Amino acid sequence: MNLYLIRQNHNDNWDTYSDAVVTGESEEEARLIHPNGGVNDVSDTTRFSDWSAVKFVSAELVGIAVEGTEAGKVICASFHAG
Repeated sequence: MNLYLIRQNHNDNWDTYSDAVVTGESEEEARLIHPNGGVNDVSDTTRFSDWSAVKFVSAELVGIAVEGTEAGKVICASFHAG
């Protein structure tokens, strides 16, 4: 299981997430994780009120998780409260 840093800078208002570290098998899988622990299924240009559409989310491999770690988990997230 991999660790990915997911980021978005499309939606930079207050009360939004900017990035998170998540678990996944691939970059594509990681980009589908919402930093609140849900699923990011918005694939067009619309935004979540606190995140962004999948096409504006990048994923960068940052490490390997310990054995037994499940996919789709949020390890930590950065939320910018207003």
